[in-house]
Amino acid sequence: MQTSQHHLVLQASPEPVRSLSRMINGPGWYPGASEVRLGIVHAGGWTMRAVYADPATNDGSIFSNHLVLVWTTGGHTYALGFHLGRSRHRTQMLNETVARSVSLVPP
Repeated sequence: MQTSQHHLVLQASPEPVRSLSRMINGPGWYPGASEVRLGIVHAGGWTMRAVYADPATNDGSIFSNHLVLVWTTGGHTYALGFHLGRSRHRTQMLNETVARSVSLVPP
């Protein structure tokens, strides 16, 4: 695996975001933006939605062509994801490894 192909993107919202596509697209969201839902992941004590941000429907998103974990806790929504590498499984394992080590601290 070439690590140079992998990079991590993190995003947080100061309030809950109910739409996965709005979370992964942020302020660049547009009608028609959508995600590919991959399932549920339990990591770091949170229940997260695993999604793929297909470049065809996430033009301009920082998460375009990333596997992303999205979760809401403490009144905030978070997203983290690595750029999709050669192996979807390995990329998802990177996501889950990082998610298990995330520590959220109060202001």
